[in-house]
This record gives sequence, C-alpha cells and structure tokens, in this order.
Amino acid sequence: MKLRFCVIAAFVLSYAVAAPAKSEVADAAQHGDKAAVRSLVQKRADVNAPQIDGTTALHWAVQANDLELVDSQIQPGNNTAKINAQWRKSYGFENLRFIFLWQNPKDSWVIVSVASNLMLNGECDEFEEGGYLSGSVSNLNVDARLNVLEWWNQPPTSPFPQATQAQHVLTLSASGGGVLSNLGGGTVESATVAGTFDLSRSVFLIPPNGVAVFEVTLAFVYDNSDGGMVQVNFASSGFQVMCPSLVIGILS
Repeated sequence: MKLRFCVIAAFVLSYAVAAPAKSEVADAAQHGDKAAVRSLVQKRADVNAPQIDGTTALHWAVQANDLELVDSQIQPGNNTAKINAQWRKSYGFENLRFIFLWQNPKDSWVIVSVASNLMLNGECDEFEEGGYLSGSVSNLNVDARLNVLEWWNQPPTSPFPQATQAQHVLTLSASGGGVLSNLGGGTVESATVAGTFDLSRSVFLIPPNGVAVFEVTLAFVYDNSDGGMVQVNFASSGFQVMCPSLVIGILS
C-alpha cells in the first residue's frame, strides 16, 4: 500500500480531461445555495470540478452562524475570516466553520487521513455587573474542532470522533460580585487568544465516488446570568482566524 497526499484549500487534486468539467457545485456554493449544493451532490455532480478561474466549491464555504462575519478571503494557503460577537442572552453555542468538500475519484473504497489547523489571533472579554449580595456571572469556552460528515448518507452521518479532532483553546470566567466582596462595582476579565491548533483524523473510510465534508470549526459556548456580557473580537487590526488548508492522505 502507498500513501498519497492532496491539499484541499485553494486548489484540489486535479485530473486530465479532454474538455473543461462542469462546475455546478462550485457555482451553487458561490451563490450560497445550500439546497442546490446538496441536490447536485446527491445527483453525483463532480464536487472537484473547478470554475473557469480554478476555484472550487471548497473555496466558498465559510459560515459564521450568529457571529458577525466582518470579512473573509479564500486564497491558496490563506483562508481567513474576521469575526466579532457580543452575547447578552443567558446561554448559547455559536461557531465559525471553514467547510471543505472532497469526492473520492475512485470506483473503489479508499481509506484517508485528514489534517488541518486553525491559526488564531484575537481576544475575549467578559463584562460583569456588581450587585448587593451577588452580581452577574459569565463563562466562555472556546474549542477548535474537525467535524467529519459522511455526505453519501442523507441526512449526513459522522464516524465516532477521535481525540485528535478537537483542541481546547480557552476557558474564561468572571463574576461581578456583591457588596461584601468588591463593593458591587462589577468586573472585567480579558484573555488574548493566539496560537496554532492542529486537528486531524487518522482513519476515515469513503465509498466509491463518495463525497465527504470536513468542517474546521472554531466553537464558542457561553452562559450569562443576571446581566453579564461576553464579547469576542477576531476582527480588529491584525486579529483574524486562519485555516490555511486541509490535507488528505490517501492510503491505497
């Protein structure tokens, strides 16, 4: 058996063809038409077919739920996003996802390994109000994750996760306190988020011509009580989230 690698980001593993391949999947993804992408995949459209400029569907899939997506760009080895958020509601889960699609080009099953990373530069803050007996309380957990989806099943399924598919980034907690602790004046807790977080899966089995979806995710879980606020900033100045590429190792 031999191991081959392909990098999925600003380019994909390409194959020689007599004429340009149709790019319906990439076109639909560029226009944000998720229903059309799903339909085309089910009809076995070529996920790896590039558009005229060489871009594929992989390049357009950056999603940011209830986060404010200030800016994003997709370039070879330089997929980035700038995000902001402020949360005052009691509890929530939000995430930024870099989504990659890959189709097994073979008429036989393949075993692949997957590797990617998130390069983070930003800050997180918690603002708590003081009270008489107790003030507001907030907690924030930030994690980097690699989600693997088996799109040949509908609805998509996921294999049992491996420990290497997640890394903890940050835990931040703050309490406003009461009169007896800090005169009810409230408090602010801040933390810088900087570094590279590697994510991988060693074994993933894909059927003939099967389509797999890989989500490289920055996940935020927060809770507030009695008036607290959580804020994240990956947009100011040089702050950003970067996912350079996703590498697939094909064992054949």
